Amino acid sequence: MLVALVKDTVVVNVIEGAPPKDWMPPENCAVVPVPDGVELVGDEVKYLDGSFVTNFEAQFSAYDVSLEAERRIEAGTHINGTQFKTDQASVSRLREMLDGFGAGLPEASQVKACTAEGVLLVLDTQEKVQALYHAAIKYRAGIVTRSAEIQQLDPIPDPSKDPLWDLTKTLPKALAALT
Repeated sequence: MLVALVKDTVVVNVIEGAPPKDWMPPENCAVVPVPDGVELVGDEVKYLDGSFVTNFEAQFSAYDVSLEAERRIEAGTHINGTQFKTDQASVSRLREMLDGFGAGLPEASQVKACTAEGVLLVLDTQEKVQALYHAAIKYRAGIVTRSAEIQQLDPIPDPSKDPLWDLTKTLPKALAALT
């Protein structure tokens, strides 16, 4: 079995065998089964007649959409102008800080954190932490919901396209932005 990494219908890499279940494709790439009549020769993809494959129409699956949603949750979103990861570990840390405030721990008001972009945050009030936590949860829920909506489409559009994931727009408006 061959699968191709496809970016805008162009084959950028071919992998022999199915990728591991927890593997994430590079940003803006989809994992596409290579059509019948195509083989891997060295590092190149060729039709059985010997001509090179440079592109083919990608067919996207619900799995591709799910992978893209997970990638976007991992990367996170801008909250108050700062990029925040919204992966499980980051959201759990915010929840732990809120628990510290709830327990009346003095250490809760002494937390400093540095974002992946290197921005130093002083999270010294419950309100600051709660605002970040709620924004992260809202973003995660929006991405999961949009993923489910995209998975119901037939055909499924290329999930790596940013307009699909614009949560300020309904899905029909996001789809219209693709054309």
